[in-house]
Amino acid sequence: MDEKSLALEAIRKKLVGKKLTYKEIYAIMDQIAEDKLGDVLTTYFVASGYSEGFTNDEIYYLTRAMVETGEKLSFSGLVADKHSVGGVPGTRTTLIVVPIVDFHQRRDL
Repeated sequence: MDEKSLALEAIRKKLVGKKLTYKEIYAIMDQIAEDKLGDVLTTYFVASGYSEGFTNDEIYYLTRAMVETGEKLSFSGLVADKHSVGGVPGTRTTLIVVPIVDFHQRRDL
């Protein structure tokens, strides 16, 4: 079975509440990344996750497949990443982190 057929069958399977395998999720993500699945089928997949939910395994598979099928970026030098919970009062870290990073960047010039 080719990737597109596997992706279509996997979406049908998820729409009726069945658990997806890594291979099935990879096929879906690959078709999305290659822009071969189309808006309607991509929407069906997203909606199936909304209505049926994803298991922890499926969330792991989705994340792994996104990493493997997505575009990868390379950066030279030191790379830092900052995450926080958006919209939650009292968790504003950007106002603290940005000046610290700026200070160290300027100091190293």
